[in-house]
Amino acid sequence: MGVVYAGRHKQLQMPVAIKLFAAKAEHVGSAQRFINEARTAARIESVHLVRVFECGLNGDSPWYAMELTEASLGERIKSMKGGPLPEEDVLQIATSVSRALTAAVKAGAVHRDIKPDNIMMARDGLWKLADLGLARPAAGLYEGHITAVGSGLGTPAYLAPEQALDARSADCRSDIYGLGCTLFHAATGRLPFTSIDTSMLLRQHAILQPDDPHKINPKLSPGTAALILRCMEKDPARRYQSPADLETAAYALLKPMIGRPVHQHTVSSIEVPASLSATVKKDLPAPSSRRSPRLLIVAGLLLLIAILLGIALLADR
Repeated sequence: MGVVYAGRHKQLQMPVAIKLFAAKAEHVGSAQRFINEARTAARIESVHLVRVFECGLNGDSPWYAMELTEASLGERIKSMKGGPLPEEDVLQIATSVSRALTAAVKAGAVHRDIKPDNIMMARDGLWKLADLGLARPAAGLYEGHITAVGSGLGTPAYLAPEQALDARSADCRSDIYGLGCTLFHAATGRLPFTSIDTSMLLRQHAILQPDDPHKINPKLSPGTAALILRCMEKDPARRYQSPADLETAAYALLKPMIGRPVHQHTVSSIEVPASLSATVKKDLPAPSSRRSPRLLIVAGLLLLIAILLGIALLADR
């Protein structure tokens, strides 16, 4: 629906990505969806969504400026050449995208096109959700209804069965299905279902059970594999019922991997420049050799008692 260029915002004095509307877009309503994308992204507040700074018209063609990111998850998966991403990365993606979807739900929006190419790594290393071009805003929020009856929209390789039948029936659980397919791809290095025929691919999503990701990638824990498979349940009622539920489950698996204590350095493990070493050694107190005052008092009393007993014994003699 659009072409993205790297640029620089003159007023903000910062690098940005500029998305221009593709004039030859095939679907009716594409221009309206493009405008809705900018509006939806701008009004949803979340650090896990790619920010939109400004939008406008170039003649009759809309455009908008957004946060410049490093690369997409799709590019990261391709760089692995069929291999899986580390499990910690998979769970980081699950957690971050779930938080973005939670913000979308609060704003009354459904993304409807979760896939690796729409998950971006920000310049600070945070994973963010982008491309809200197919997002469905809350009813009545924007003028015009642009989803045709029977239209699945989305990307077939990651499309929930109910959304394939009618995109208007999609809700946050459809996004969770798409995220599950994305996590499957990232965790195993391959798609859950493949076919050169789109109708056959959608049929596979509707009736076939995906392989166990743990069996494909034995390094993946059974817990993370189970999380992915639950996201991909055919029946929406059997999936996580909200992005917040998915986030909780993903973070519970992720926390032990990132839960190492941060402050573990000792003075001896810190490299100090030679020019500062004398000052540092002078300022840092040496380990104290003094005993506790309470222990000294007790020891003194015991010594006094021993002396008095000795004097008493000598007096008896």
